[in-house]
Amino acid sequence: MEKTRKWNFDGDKEGTTPEELEVVLGNWVLRSDSTAPSPPNVLAQLATFPEGIHFPRCLVKGVHLADLRMSVKFKPVSGECDQGGGLVFRSQDPQNYYVLRANALDDFALFKCVKDQRWPLKRYYVR
Repeated sequence: MEKTRKWNFDGDKEGTTPEELEVVLGNWVLRSDSTAPSPPNVLAQLATFPEGIHFPRCLVKGVHLADLRMSVKFKPVSGECDQGGGLVFRSQDPQNYYVLRANALDDFALFKCVKDQRWPLKRYYVR
């Protein structure tokens, strides 16, 4: 089992989806962004959705980790219903997983997703 794993997309081609990612929902592509934590590239979700609840996400293929410590930097740049992002973990498949989500407006939330139904486990509101 791997001890540490770090992802960045600095050597990948802009406009492509990294091969190690499985897109579940959304249009995930690499974009150039001079404000990226490690320029030049960021992973961007570019799809727009009709009104309703949608959870665009992608998974890393073939990685199994234990005793996990995760971190991510993200920047909401658009969205009418929600501007958020987060980390998926303990994924059994694209419909069964946990997600820790941060919303640009007011909260952090931990959800358990079973058969694509989201169940809130904990929520922290911030000001």
